[in-house]
Amino acid sequence: MRAFIQYFYILLIVSASNVSQAGGIELLTTLKAGHDYQKFYRIKKNQEKVISLVHWEYGEDIDSVPSQSYQRTLHFKGWVRDPSHQSCFDVRNLVLQRQAEEPLVMHSKNRCMIYQSKWFDFYSGRYFYYASDLDIDHIVPLKNAYYSGAWRWSKAKRCHYSNFMADRHHLMVVQNSENRSKGGQGPDRYIPANSQFQCQYLSAWLKVKAVWNLRIALTEAEAIYHFLSSYSCPKEDFLIPIEEFTLLQNQIREPPRECLN
Repeated sequence: MRAFIQYFYILLIVSASNVSQAGGIELLTTLKAGHDYQKFYRIKKNQEKVISLVHWEYGEDIDSVPSQSYQRTLHFKGWVRDPSHQSCFDVRNLVLQRQAEEPLVMHSKNRCMIYQSKWFDFYSGRYFYYASDLDIDHIVPLKNAYYSGAWRWSKAKRCHYSNFMADRHHLMVVQNSENRSKGGQGPDRYIPANSQFQCQYLSAWLKVKAVWNLRIALTEAEAIYHFLSSYSCPKEDFLIPIEEFTLLQNQIREPPRECLN
């Protein structure tokens, strides 16, 4: 069946220093209610100089439902390791290394596995000292990404998404129980408890959706708009220079060779 896509332009604009009901975000079209994979929003791409993450367009696609239900290992592979990298770390341990605030202590039985350091979990606002207490969270979960358009990708591209480190907010160190509470849910069902990170979380979520050209579900869009208004998020958190956006899009084009096997 041939896909039919129709767009309705400029649903949201940023017009002041804060994204808020007090004068930041102005709703020009009523958000559509419901949860329907055939109806969605996307972040508008043909913007000049900066990408506004709150500048959306509405679309419909009758071929938007995958033929297979989501399965993490089948569709996204696991953590990969670059054999040319100077360490023997896989991506999980590379993210732990990147966010560590103290020298690393390696596991006594596996020198490729981080055992201890000091990490700040932006979701809970707490510090942790043992890697076993932590997960690596995909800011946009794999399940959400799959149903938002990644089901159309090659398995190599999905593996690349799962292990992408060029954007520091794509993968985050978080308390394992917090990550499992989030699961595959979007902002309509989960938002971090740490109020100091909520605006950044929404910005990072939308940035991933924009860079990877993933759809924003109707209920997701409604929740994001509510939180942007409620939290008085800074405008600058939702603007990306076009050069940065283009660089990230170039970096996602070619999956690493570890994902091609």
